[in-house]
Amino acid sequence: MPEPPGPLATFSPRNHPCILIGIGAGMIPEPLPSWLQDIVARVSAVSVRVTEESQTEPYLFGAQPANHVLINEYEPGQGIMPHEDGPLYHPIIATVSLGGHTVLRFSPKTQHPRPATEAGADDDGAPPDPVDPLCPAQTPFEPFGLLLEPNSLVLVHGLLYQHLHCIEELTTDTLDASIINASQLQQPFVPGEQRVRETRVSLTIRRVPKVAKLNINRLLGKQR
Repeated sequence: MPEPPGPLATFSPRNHPCILIGIGAGMIPEPLPSWLQDIVARVSAVSVRVTEESQTEPYLFGAQPANHVLINEYEPGQGIMPHEDGPLYHPIIATVSLGGHTVLRFSPKTQHPRPATEAGADDDGAPPDPVDPLCPAQTPFEPFGLLLEPNSLVLVHGLLYQHLHCIEELTTDTLDASIINASQLQQPFVPGEQRVRETRVSLTIRRVPKVAKLNINRLLGKQR
């Protein structure tokens, strides 16, 4: 993947190229490069509604646009370990997929789900956890996947933001019942189909609400 112009930091977790733009070390903000500004502005302006009863939010990240973009390139067979994004970000993740597809897998933080009893409570007497309104067919204890197609935008928010998510290190994905967005895909979903991965570039667009007010370029005497 060619290195884009503008302020950035580079590193390579899981042996795939990774570029961080907008927020550098120490949460110091930097302007987004011009080639990325239009994409970020269009994604930030997306309206979102969590449930049928809730009001539509006129701006994806609240009253402010995104200021943080993570660019990853994945070759077939590369993935990323289960993780969560944490409290540093506004609790919405917007992912744009370019090139090939992948399957983004979600799983609960606990490794041992508590089965519900006939009385509707967990085995320790506590009430069952709420069902994620974004995934009505799934409980928080059932791992599931989202098929991310080329040129797609996927939003992760609400209770789904609290799940662990990962990309398995595979060269081929088998389409099965664990993929919950089958009815929302551009390409027909055929159960049992084997989809061969191609090189994929993902843009993970987020907002960091609290950033340092220090301008590193001004501090170093650089001129833009």
